[in-house]
Amino acid sequence: MVGRKNVINLLIVVVALIFIVGIALRFYIAEERTLNFSGPNVYRATYVYDAMQKQGFSVDLKFSGRWTDSDEKVESEGLIVDTDLGSFTIILDGREVTVGGPFSSTEDIQAASLSLVPAHAVVIKIGIESQEFSDLKSLNSFLENFVNRIISPSNIYEIGIKGDITLDVSETIKPTIIQDLHNVLRPQNEFVLFERGLIIKLEDANVDELKEVAGLFENKGIKLEKVATSRLELFLRAKEKPLETREALQKRAEDYWAKIFLFKIIAKPVP
Repeated sequence: MVGRKNVINLLIVVVALIFIVGIALRFYIAEERTLNFSGPNVYRATYVYDAMQKQGFSVDLKFSGRWTDSDEKVESEGLIVDTDLGSFTIILDGREVTVGGPFSSTEDIQAASLSLVPAHAVVIKIGIESQEFSDLKSLNSFLENFVNRIISPSNIYEIGIKGDITLDVSETIKPTIIQDLHNVLRPQNEFVLFERGLIIKLEDANVDELKEVAGLFENKGIKLEKVATSRLELFLRAKEKPLETREALQKRAEDYWAKIFLFKIIAKPVP
């Protein structure tokens, strides 16, 4: 009789475990197919964001949770500028704030739920062959004129850029320029300093930030002799999906004097 009761109890435990695992799996699969995540799944959220960022999307983080230091509730949204293992760095009310999972002790915010929200509708990814200019302002003007031929300026959310930009200068550059550049550009970007030159290795930047870099050199009186680029990848981030066909948009890009090696429209972010 005792043995029979043990078998029944064991069956009840097994059924309960199967039920719990089934519910957990259902939620996991649901999160796999969306951009919404529970707080404990922050690691997967950062992984998905990295994939979206590689596609060229600029992404906001929408979250609810608590401030780690005061335990006060917070629910807000901010632009993601960096990620680490299981945490986001976002711009919230004009300052950088870190967001982790519900049991995080080092991040500013402990999130109970997170959502990745694309800041725009579409990415048009364009590869441009290497170029040369007399200064950074000329490079910025070229990039803006190029993308304005493809879609209406009013539909442009942002122009992202990836690639190397090499600057020749007329005088020796002081090492403090590296810190000045770090203050303007995001953490993923790197710099190589020479006595009379500089390589800016862009991984995550935009044309507005390049304008700030041009202003920085001008304010410091650094005169450029030449600006040369590697192959560049532009991420034309459009507020709305263009009405024109892909072929029509690509023809506009090809009709410009710059030679392109890549043209791709990404209308759906991962997952």
